[in-house]
Amino acid sequence: MEFLKKNATAIAWCIVEIVLGVLLIVHSESFIKVLAIIAGVIMIIGGVAFVVMYFVTHAREAEGKYLFNGLTYIALGIVLCVKYGILYAALDLIFVILAIVLLMAGFEKVQEVCDKIRLKQKKLLAPLIGAIVEIVLGILVLVLDETKWLFITIGILVIVGAVYNLCVLIFLNRASNAVKEAQDKQTNVIDVKDDDNGENS
Repeated sequence: MEFLKKNATAIAWCIVEIVLGVLLIVHSESFIKVLAIIAGVIMIIGGVAFVVMYFVTHAREAEGKYLFNGLTYIALGIVLCVKYGILYAALDLIFVILAIVLLMAGFEKVQEVCDKIRLKQKKLLAPLIGAIVEIVLGILVLVLDETKWLFITIGILVIVGAVYNLCVLIFLNRASNAVKEAQDKQTNVIDVKDDDNGENS
């Protein structure tokens, strides 16, 4: 239970990633539509909040703020909800940007691994696996032309990444508990020695 409380956010995010991965595999075409509508609704809600904030804020403080952003968000949100097909037209650009981001993240982990090797440090496994996954995913995003298979591949890798993160959380929790147990045992041994010294004196 303590493990769940400490890592609730990370666990929830892993579950969200697994669900998104499954959706990408099972309903790759519907996923874009749902994603566009969700993004549109969020933007509309944010836009309405900005508009309301404009009218409830003092005129001097609200001057040049809130209203423009609010109306823009509402308009973009409506466009996304009604014309979600525009995301399909932008997929090529989105995938290129996604591939670049993934490759950069992978290269950053390669840098971390190389730094650890040169400094003769341990704990190389996590960044090494992360680098491999992100670089492979970035290359696949660039190479695969078929949108359906691309979504399926991304979905699989997203699920694998989420499961890996969960395993890392569990491993770190066990390691932390082992350290605490060792410290408690050491403390108990010291207390017993102190008691013995007190009795002998």
